[in-house]
Amino acid sequence: MYNRIIANGMKSFQNTAIAIVLAIFSMQASAPPVSGHVADAKTGEAIIGASVIYNNKVGAVTDADGHFHLDIAAFPTQIIVSYVGYENQQVSIANVSFSADWQPLKQLRLTAKGAYSLGRDDGGDGLPLIAPLTYLSRLTYTTGRLGVTAELRGHARQSEYGEKYGETPAAAWTIINLSAVGQFSAGSLQFSVRAGIENLTDRHYATYADWCHIPQKGRNIYMNLTFEL
Repeated sequence: MYNRIIANGMKSFQNTAIAIVLAIFSMQASAPPVSGHVADAKTGEAIIGASVIYNNKVGAVTDADGHFHLDIAAFPTQIIVSYVGYENQQVSIANVSFSADWQPLKQLRLTAKGAYSLGRDDGGDGLPLIAPLTYLSRLTYTTGRLGVTAELRGHARQSEYGEKYGETPAAAWTIINLSAVGQFSAGSLQFSVRAGIENLTDRHYATYADWCHIPQKGRNIYMNLTFEL
């Protein structure tokens, strides 16, 4: 699926382009919400109050940090970002996703999801903060009131990135998460206990969305207890 975005501003004596950074956060087949950042292409300064026009009406206005969020009914589509003093720019985003669900036994279930995005500005250069190939697989075993889950998630090396915008490629990574949940009762009280280990191998990694490759947390062990009266 493709969504095309046009930054369309009124002409003036300035000869400056609007830079639009987009992110698509859904891995569902339906059209995902679009989040973006509008900034001056030369200075990087956020543009406040730019109108984001969708279906011939203003769907959003950029906030104090130049960000906007917009729900899209279906792709392909066009969005016009309008601000006085900026020349036209066209941005194209391609997004492909898939999912699978297999349940060979009543107690055993395997799910998998993947997605790939590609972004280009009107000069053919890569856009920043565009997800490379990402994947998530989850194996769940359930018996009675006990459930155990093993999860594998990660993304491939970021081969397409916004070098023009100061971005450097993120390395590939994969982490393993383990969790278990049990439900118990004591009289009229209903208890739920969840425990797990995130990043089992204590992998040092940063995602494509972590600007300057600020690392994610290492191994994390947790336990939660909830109850209902």
